Amino acid sequence: MDEILIKACGVTYRKGQYITGVGRSTLELMKALSKINNLPFRLYYYTTGLRANNMDRTDIDFQYFKIPFPDKIIHITELDVLYRKYILRPNLVHIPHNYDDSYKEENLLLTIHDVWGYKNITNKKEKKKWERAVYNASCIVTCSQYSKSMIEETFNLPCSKVVSIPWGISSDFNKVSPAILSECKTRLNLPSRYFLSVSCSHPRKNIETLIKAFIQFNSKKREHKLVLVWSNPPKSILNLCQKNIENSDIIFLKYISDKDLVSVYNGATATFFPTRYEGFGFPILESFACNTPVVTCRNTSLPEVGGNIALYTDEDGVDEMSYYMELFENENFDLHLFREQAKNYIKRFSWENTALQYVELYKSLL
Repeated sequence: MDEILIKACGVTYRKGQYITGVGRSTLELMKALSKINNLPFRLYYYTTGLRANNMDRTDIDFQYFKIPFPDKIIHITELDVLYRKYILRPNLVHIPHNYDDSYKEENLLLTIHDVWGYKNITNKKEKKKWERAVYNASCIVTCSQYSKSMIEETFNLPCSKVVSIPWGISSDFNKVSPAILSECKTRLNLPSRYFLSVSCSHPRKNIETLIKAFIQFNSKKREHKLVLVWSNPPKSILNLCQKNIENSDIIFLKYISDKDLVSVYNGATATFFPTRYEGFGFPILESFACNTPVVTCRNTSLPEVGGNIALYTDEDGVDEMSYYMELFENENFDLHLFREQAKNYIKRFSWENTALQYVELYKSLL
């Protein structure tokens, strides 16, 4: 039986931290693949680095290998590549985190989430490694049509080499009971009415513009607060909204569990996701699944994910964002219609469907 090896380093994490969007997509894909009976190939996976001991292997039935050496040693010695080439010797290797060490003779499937990272790499060696992985790959898979077109353009690839398979939405994101929501809001000291933004740390997430919009909206005293899930905001951000923080109008939440995140989505009046660039945009679907409207931007892959259900603004649209806050403050948004539309809309984003499409792609490469 043919063997497929997944390098799943994205699902490991440092203690006190959490898995990124790239890692979450890898984890959810492997969980969904584990639920498929009688796969026509053998799947197994491995991780590297000192974080290899920190991962949740629940609901993943495949055989697991690890190389628990420091990443620096692994990269210098190319131990990772040698391990695949001479010991594991799979028929297909799947690297689901944009790029990694690779070699020409390897049958490689590469998942590239977006080209933002490549275009902003300053380390020449890392850039060459990314390029080497792209050109060594038998096939590249990505999560949106936008990313597909950008990958083809950036690396001058034929459209036949790049496949688009959208991510799904985890069943963990759903409507919670009033009791669970109340307990979470009390424990986290959340206000009764608030706007929410998650995934705030990178400058491209554009939270500074969102804060400016909220300050404009809040120039007259309002009921809504702004809750930002952001463990360590920079001093420039704290200085921008110092007065609002002192008045508890803007609230920063440090690390919260995925379980609490579901409740925080549920409690929000709306989620604001004003990012300048995304290969996909998980927060849009997560918020929809929790019955919470989304305001996001008219750029990159976001209209693909938000469809005609999300509300859209320009990425520098302070007035537009403030307008939407006013809309929700005055309850001039048809929440019932949104919830009916969102309930049907998110059905098209299923991890089961994603996994089945990956199975067909795997088969085509063996």
